Amino acid sequence: MKEGKTPDATHVTIVASEHKPLGLAAGTAPTEADLFTRSAKGGKSVGFRSGTPAAPNVTPTMEPDNLFIGGTPTVEDIRQGGLGDCYFQSCLLGLAQNDPAKIKSVMSFSGHNVSVTLQRFDAKTSTHVPVTTTTSTSLLTRKNKSGGISLVGAGMRVAPAPNKSAWWASVSGNTVEVHRKDIYETALWAPMMEKAYADFAQRFGSTGQGLSKDEKKLGSGYKIINAGGSVEECYQMFYGNAAAGSVQAMNFTPGKDIVADNIPALQKLLRYEAQKGNTAAGQTRRSCMRG
Repeated sequence: MKEGKTPDATHVTIVASEHKPLGLAAGTAPTEADLFTRSAKGGKSVGFRSGTPAAPNVTPTMEPDNLFIGGTPTVEDIRQGGLGDCYFQSCLLGLAQNDPAKIKSVMSFSGHNVSVTLQRFDAKTSTHVPVTTTTSTSLLTRKNKSGGISLVGAGMRVAPAPNKSAWWASVSGNTVEVHRKDIYETALWAPMMEKAYADFAQRFGSTGQGLSKDEKKLGSGYKIINAGGSVEECYQMFYGNAAAGSVQAMNFTPGKDIVADNIPALQKLLRYEAQKGNTAAGQTRRSCMRG
């Protein structure tokens, strides 16, 4: 937000510059003297002012090298976009609700890149092995007919208020300007997880068990994850063999007793209900069943 100019003939000396700003807690304002000083001569001569500590020129920006709001993922962060990957988003909802530590453990930030480690199934060894995908923080967008730009995939939640602000003054031409940059935490993890999943699916299939014939025809990872999938198999990409061992098929045979026909699956579900409150951070707390 750019403030207008107000006549203000004086000489100024900058105290806090854009390269060395004054950092303050959000909602706290400096005095003018914290940003620049006035004098009858010396410094830079100006005839106008744009902004004051009470009404500065404001620029919102993202917290750098930050993936989570408040340091942890939450269910509020997950915002499905235009892709048909609700199954994957449902998996993320479960993780954010029951095991947020797992999400944090598979993601890391370095510069302008995010790395995500998922598990693929290795048929040769009959086990899951970790695969790390590194992707830039840019998000996939598309232009509409009117020239507007919109996100293709998952949206990103922004914290409702900045967690800190940076203040500085500058001289532009004959105008002294007062600036405030509000720094917001963002839930960048959610769209980055989807972006990494699309890359993973393009190489190893939507379940990490190899590309099917249909997936090979689709080619693009985004097209592959848009084609739908299975929630329980998504958990295997995070927990590997541990999740694979907890998947139990449910049988639905017309004319048969559904309970008698699914004793093993129901036993697993009962064991899960009895034990789910005792799991530690980083372990799964969900029981997955195929329908």
